[in-house]
Amino acid sequence: MFKQLPSKFYRCGMDNLYMSSKLALYAFTCRAKVYVHGVTRHHNKGIPKCVEQIAYTTKELILKNRGTLKVARLVGEPRLKDLIAVSYYDVKPFYFMTNSWDEIK
Repeated sequence: MFKQLPSKFYRCGMDNLYMSSKLALYAFTCRAKVYVHGVTRHHNKGIPKCVEQIAYTTKELILKNRGTLKVARLVGEPRLKDLIAVSYYDVKPFYFMTNSWDEIK
């Protein structure tokens, strides 16, 4: 899909079935240099352990952890320096990855 793009530096939002750190690396290292972002699953998708959160089942623990935000910059891959992984706890953990960002606050 990315190989068909006519120029460089597109931004692409991905579905959680496909978004992963491997996809982000492939998208940015292909000829079109595509920045990607999207919701992801945390199992085998490149989400670092430091942003993983436990999915609690009791109402007390869900309410206690609601609003917890964890952010990490993935390192160790020189071809993709700006990949960010985020987890946010609402009623269960929500994971997001992006290399398409202008500012992190």
